[in-house]
Amino acid sequence: MDFVSPVLDVASRICNCVGDRADHIRRLPQNLNSLRAAMEKLNNVYKDVKERVEREENLEKKRTHVVGGWMEGVAAMEKEVNELLDRCDEEILKKCLGICCPRNCRASYKLAKMVREKMDAVAELQSEGSNFQEVAVPLPSPQVIERPLEEKPVVGLDSPFQEVWTLLQDEQVGSIGIYGMGGVGKTTLLKKINNKFLQLGNDFDIVIWVVISRPTNLERVQETILDRLDIPDDRWKGREEEKKAQEIRRVLKTKKFVLLLDDIWEPLDLLRVGIPPLGDGNQSKIVFSTRSKDVCGGMAAQKSIKVECLEEKEALSLFQAKVGEDTLNSHPDIPKLAEMVAKECKGLPLALIVIARAMASARTPEEWERNSQKLRMRPKDVAGTTPFSREEYLKMHDVIRDMALWLACEKGKKKNKFVVKDGVGVIRAQEVEKWKDTQRISLWNETKIQELREPPQFPNTETLIGCRMMSTFPSGFFTNMSIIRVLDISNNRTLKLLPAEIGNLATLQYLNLTRTSIIHLPIQLKNLKKLRFLILDELFSLVSLPNQMVSSLSSLQFFSMKSFSSRSSVDEIMLLEELEQLEHINDISIMLISILSIQRLFESHKLRRSTRSLKIEGWKGVNQVQLVSPSGIMALILESCDELEEVKIIHFEKQVVPSKFPNPQCCFNHLLSVHIYLCKKLLNLNWLIHAPKLQSLHIEHSGIIEKVIEDERSEGSEIESSLSVFSRLIYLTLIYLPKLESIYGHALPFPSLREIHVWRCPRLKKLPFDSSICMSKKLEKIIGQQEWWDGLEWEDQTVMHNLTPIFSTPWKLIKC
Repeated sequence: MDFVSPVLDVASRICNCVGDRADHIRRLPQNLNSLRAAMEKLNNVYKDVKERVEREENLEKKRTHVVGGWMEGVAAMEKEVNELLDRCDEEILKKCLGICCPRNCRASYKLAKMVREKMDAVAELQSEGSNFQEVAVPLPSPQVIERPLEEKPVVGLDSPFQEVWTLLQDEQVGSIGIYGMGGVGKTTLLKKINNKFLQLGNDFDIVIWVVISRPTNLERVQETILDRLDIPDDRWKGREEEKKAQEIRRVLKTKKFVLLLDDIWEPLDLLRVGIPPLGDGNQSKIVFSTRSKDVCGGMAAQKSIKVECLEEKEALSLFQAKVGEDTLNSHPDIPKLAEMVAKECKGLPLALIVIARAMASARTPEEWERNSQKLRMRPKDVAGTTPFSREEYLKMHDVIRDMALWLACEKGKKKNKFVVKDGVGVIRAQEVEKWKDTQRISLWNETKIQELREPPQFPNTETLIGCRMMSTFPSGFFTNMSIIRVLDISNNRTLKLLPAEIGNLATLQYLNLTRTSIIHLPIQLKNLKKLRFLILDELFSLVSLPNQMVSSLSSLQFFSMKSFSSRSSVDEIMLLEELEQLEHINDISIMLISILSIQRLFESHKLRRSTRSLKIEGWKGVNQVQLVSPSGIMALILESCDELEEVKIIHFEKQVVPSKFPNPQCCFNHLLSVHIYLCKKLLNLNWLIHAPKLQSLHIEHSGIIEKVIEDERSEGSEIESSLSVFSRLIYLTLIYLPKLESIYGHALPFPSLREIHVWRCPRLKKLPFDSSICMSKKLEKIIGQQEWWDGLEWEDQTVMHNLTPIFSTPWKLIKC
């Protein structure tokens, strides 16, 4: 009877596991596998969401509450699922009769039901995580955003800072103006004020920083404030000025704010911006910086504070700190020299900082003395008798420029000694009347003078630079300029006529009419007996030159007429003959479109010696050009010479065979730049071996060139070694040369090469480099199409590996 009890026990257990419960239990192993798979998918979704959140948080956003809750829910779910899986695994191991049924059907059913529920919950979390459109939102703007300042305390600003900070605590003062010359420290002072709000607790809702600069851009000012106030884009993006102002006003009326406006050049209409009037008990504040005290008045500042230059002791302390102890202690004489240089900066902080950093590497008294002399010359460099180029001017930071002008104007004591206006629009006649004592006037970038009723009085003006000053000069404009030496009215495309009175400027030494639309030059220019520089580049509307005008300029040293219209009737032979008559001429840049003109130029020893830039353009039916050496030519341009096949070098009366390496006396020793454009039948440039100092070579749209220079090793190693081809070349540009196969027949060292540009040269499969020749360590970049680079053939893979890091593809190719 003992065997009966176990059998009955098994039967009892089986009876309890019937119906739905039996089905749940039966599917438990399968559901466990499904739960594991679902949990793995959920973890993958979790990782994707987490990566999105981290990316957004790196952009200073915060995760949404929904996403945060979901991520916490996934973490909790994973823990619960793992615990459930462990319990289920244990329960399965407890089955009696090996694989028949569980010992406790009730417990197994309960676990199986929980597994089914967890599968549904995991699937729901997975679906939710896969459908998040937004995982993070922008952080609310902080009350104050810190502005970067130098680590060391700024010298000389403690007193004005305390004055401004005290006024900010005064409930009766709402607006404060800070003024002083450029580079004196106004922006630094404003940053210190901004950061002080960050350090100290205060009851302002928000501190807003806006850089105004010039020209004033009201839209940009509004958008800076709207962004800072966290106003949603859809409430103001694309709206007109008034709508934006309404949004700003709506929000600021509810806040106690501080508005810091840096670098204001002219009074700013705050109501137009949307700034509500101060007062009404809200105790908001406005602090702004400007270079002009007049702007403080125009902005109705209740208090105006001037930031002065440093006292001599403070200036020296700042200068020494920026130079550094190592430099100051490198020689016993340097501290005294540093004191002398610091004095030249006249207490201007920016000048002290900039110059000190430049001097920090000077470790000998000789370097300090040399740089000190340059500094004393600086005002003259900024606006000397020969004006600096437009490009140089644009590179000058406006503060540095103003600093130089201020120093030149004897620390501002002679306010209108120099006048520089950059992109200020129309200057009123009343302001021009104030320039009577001005020595140098520079007007740049859309700066124009209002139409004048009377001629200006400029009796002390030595330099007048005005790109687009006016489209026509009224009668008498140049009458009262008795000592003018420099007149630059270039880049004025609207200027078509010069008044005859310009010929009365007896002291004029420099005249630049480049890129104007002048049709006729007045014959009276021949009266400018002191003129030394005459620049007439790109006068595409010019019809002709007055006869005997150029030859009458008895002091002329520099003449440039590099481009003019091929439709003009400029008599090139006559021009060359007039130039040849000039006693002092030594620098000529000229374009010639006639082969007879080229012959005339090279026949003259004087013209050949004096020509620095020669452009040959538009030759028809001419297949050969002969260049005569020795010559002073530094830049040669061959453009649109359709039939040109060959360039030959002639040494006086003797032709130089272009295939031979030259005798030094037959060289173009001064030639630095060659530009070939649209010379469709030019075969090669073998003649470049006669230019040992060539630095820049640009060949473009010259369709049948197969080799830049043909390799002539057969002529013997002695001939080859007599001259290092391309030894001075720095820039090489090859564009649209469909048949080009070779730059040179074998590898060259190119010791000076920095850049190679190749574009649309599909047959150029090799570069003239190999590892046996020490290549230029100066080579910085190779620019070309990726498919060209990938198709290059390399005899030495080491060269390819060395050059690959400096190869890049251009986003845009600009014609040089």
